[in-house]
Amino acid sequence: VPYTAWLLLDGITRPERGYDTVFANFEPLVKAQLGVTSTARAAVTYNLIHAFATNLAWLVVAGCYASYCVHTVFLLGVLVLAIKAGAAMYEYLILDSYEATLQTALRDRHVGDTTLV
Repeated sequence: VPYTAWLLLDGITRPERGYDTVFANFEPLVKAQLGVTSTARAAVTYNLIHAFATNLAWLVVAGCYASYCVHTVFLLGVLVLAIKAGAAMYEYLILDSYEATLQTALRDRHVGDTTLV
């Protein structure tokens, strides 16, 4: 509640004064995804979503604390997501960007030879 009051009274005007806030980073996303036009309404919506996510996190924590099985499944899920994110980053860095660089180098090296490109 204190953060919401601060955000509505002062925080939403901080970016105009040269300060960065977390809400300022999420404001375009909240407005675009939820169709909210007012900055104050976007701030309240952002805080409601944040409160919901925080309470959901406490439920996950309680489940992990109460059950070894839930804790294990949760950790395996986090592990799978981390591996997937790492694989996607690896694919982008090694395969996609390398392919574009290689095609550019081949194109520059063999300008007249279209069989290599």
